[in-house]
Amino acid sequence: MNIRYFKYIFRTFIALFLIGFFSVKIQAQGAFPEGDGRDKVFVACVQCHGLGHLTRVSLDAEQWENAVYDMVARGAVIDIDDLDSIKNYLINNFANDK
Repeated sequence: MNIRYFKYIFRTFIALFLIGFFSVKIQAQGAFPEGDGRDKVFVACVQCHGLGHLTRVSLDAEQWENAVYDMVARGAVIDIDDLDSIKNYLINNFANDK
């Protein structure tokens, strides 16, 4: 393989990666209001879900609380000290009964 071709492919890959990364970050900032627990939700939930999943589901406060505990039971890596702030952020911003 020609080294020039390799450089072209590599630069194209890097450009596409950066475009994808920043577009996801910009979309997440718009869909997720500022608040205590926001960054913890990003870290905890994207282990298994895309961020769009959180904005598509329609749960009430009790269902969000149960969902957080269910995800922990299924193996989500969440620091026990962050559990309440994650749960409260999801309830305060995404519960359909608020």
